[in-house]
Amino acid sequence: MEQVAQNCVCAHKDPSFGVYDTVASFNQGNITKCMILEELELSIGSCTADAMLQIDIERIWQAEKRSNILHQKIRQARRSAKRKLESEMEEDSDDPSYGAGMY
Repeated sequence: MEQVAQNCVCAHKDPSFGVYDTVASFNQGNITKCMILEELELSIGSCTADAMLQIDIERIWQAEKRSNILHQKIRQARRSAKRKLESEMEEDSDDPSYGAGMY
């Protein structure tokens, strides 16, 4: 996530544009930078738009990868806890607690 530098030397004392840019980039992706430039009636090249889309695609892919790894670790932990509980509850075959003819 991009951050607005606090020691930034700029003419404006209000960091609202930087905050907007950061929030918009987080919520809607980096393509919002191109949208802002278009709203300011500045032309952007096709390579710029393609690069911003590629950055967004990469960001989504990385987030999904991290999420999948996290879910995999959770499943493995749950499975190992279940196996541990089953092994603790497993009966000794020499001394069963339930069987035919036992009262």
